Amino acid sequence: MAEKNAYKEGLKKAQQFSSVHKAGGLSYFCTISDVAEGEHMSLLEQVMKGINSDKKAQHFGKLVLACDDNSIMAMIHVPHELVSQNHFSASDWVDGIWDKIENRDALDIEKDMSEENGRLTLRVNQEREVFAFKVCSEMMEKSSQVLREKNLLPERDDDDDDDDVDYAQSIGIEW
Repeated sequence: MAEKNAYKEGLKKAQQFSSVHKAGGLSYFCTISDVAEGEHMSLLEQVMKGINSDKKAQHFGKLVLACDDNSIMAMIHVPHELVSQNHFSASDWVDGIWDKIENRDALDIEKDMSEENGRLTLRVNQEREVFAFKVCSEMMEKSSQVLREKNLLPERDDDDDDDDVDYAQSIGIEW
């Protein structure tokens, strides 16, 4: 039942990503799964499978995170055409985020990466007062920074009155 819910979550996220792409042209997305938690990589795989079952969303770069009290997991997919077009791979994305994370020395990392796909597991050392939920949130923020540095996500315009509204979040996309 949990895998079915994870797959359905992926389908919903695919629809959200497609809507944002259609409205604003974005091709890279980072989100947190509501269904997959902690060290259940199989559930995160089902979320990604659900996203990639959508013919439009399978052409987007995606980083899906999940966490529990002790760990953060991520599944990454950057389609070949985006890797070729932007010279930016799944491995580049994860390495860019990792380089920006604070307290890296308090995290144990396991990763299995290729140009197009990747899996990442971070385990936190709570004795060092580093908490998975905070690191997960930081990874979302750093992902946006990395994408902006590569010109794959537009810069925020602080003078724009629309900045008070997060349009992506208003339709359920988490950055």
